[in-house]
Amino acid sequence: MFVPITIMTSIVCAVISARILSSQKAYCALESRKSRYGTIDGLRGYLAIFVFIHHFFVTLIWKSSGEWLPPESVFADNLGRVPVAVFFLITGFLFTKKICKSLTLRNWSCLYESRFFRIYPLYLYVLAVMSVYSILQVNTQLEFSAIVKEYVRYLAFRGEILLGNPDAKNIIARVDWTLIYEWIFYCSLPCLYWLHRMSSKVALELALIPALFFNLYPAVIPFLGINSGHLIYFIVGGIFAKHAEKFKRNQRTHYSRSFLALITLALAMFCPHSIKLVPVLLVSVFFYFILCGENLFGMLSRKESLVLGEISYSIYLTHGIVLYFFYTTPGFIKFDSIMRDFNLPLLTILVVISSSITFVCIESPGIRLGRKYYLTHVLDKILPGKSL
Repeated sequence: MFVPITIMTSIVCAVISARILSSQKAYCALESRKSRYGTIDGLRGYLAIFVFIHHFFVTLIWKSSGEWLPPESVFADNLGRVPVAVFFLITGFLFTKKICKSLTLRNWSCLYESRFFRIYPLYLYVLAVMSVYSILQVNTQLEFSAIVKEYVRYLAFRGEILLGNPDAKNIIARVDWTLIYEWIFYCSLPCLYWLHRMSSKVALELALIPALFFNLYPAVIPFLGINSGHLIYFIVGGIFAKHAEKFKRNQRTHYSRSFLALITLALAMFCPHSIKLVPVLLVSVFFYFILCGENLFGMLSRKESLVLGEISYSIYLTHGIVLYFFYTTPGFIKFDSIMRDFNLPLLTILVVISSSITFVCIESPGIRLGRKYYLTHVLDKILPGKSL
């Protein structure tokens, strides 16, 4: 079977699975949400599914060669890189938009507390799964201090070996690398807020200058272990946030605009490097269409797309566990070329269903807990009414 047809079949399977799940109580209120960018919500799920498909091909390479390597195909490789770039744009847009208003210390506390409970509960779950697999597969005696150091590194999204298992990160398809970029951006928000509050109307755009430099001349920051080239997506998203009201006023959709948006995305998918200037421009133009309300022939506003968007973080963080289980456990799915085209749609369905379960049981309760703002209430008693 031709690989693009296999990918399209997998996407259809994801949509059908989400449609079936959409009748569940957990997703009943999705279409009634207000003051949200519905096209972004509908886009997230597809981005996460593309990342899963990318890691499906990477897993095949790992199981056949013993090394975790990107696919040789630029398109297959960009199934992971381009969606991550769009995720960074979304983060930059939404959180810069949050700070484009006067904030008190309490607002900042709420923001960081909600982020912590949004990200860590599910991450702790996948870390527990990694630990169980590592204990079962590796019989290594480690000192308590060494174990503590390993877990501290993982909690900072910098882990590698876990409990003596050198392949521990493969269990989650190594997706946690993006979370450190997210937290670096969150920590930079006070600085961006200060730039925004400056009298100059282009103050925030000034941050684009160093970001553009780091994009043209990317470098690995030793202490953090990150590639500076990715940072430009957060800044571009932040620049879009300053003009959010214009996007809302101009929101409209048309088949020709959907076609242009998809053409732009397709061109980005065939660029060899996702953090070079040309793909950055292409991905940014695609995101511009999304912000202007383009819903890609009506798909992004459908209930099933919103369901996939709701569970997108679970899809992103847990799909590696599904791939690892079915390609590592003896007696389960094989990875020969004949079965590959049948396995991908099947695994897509399993990923959507399992992600829905982790969303309902872990992710959603964590979000609700974060909205109680227990730590913020303590801060209110210590520093009532203080501003940043």
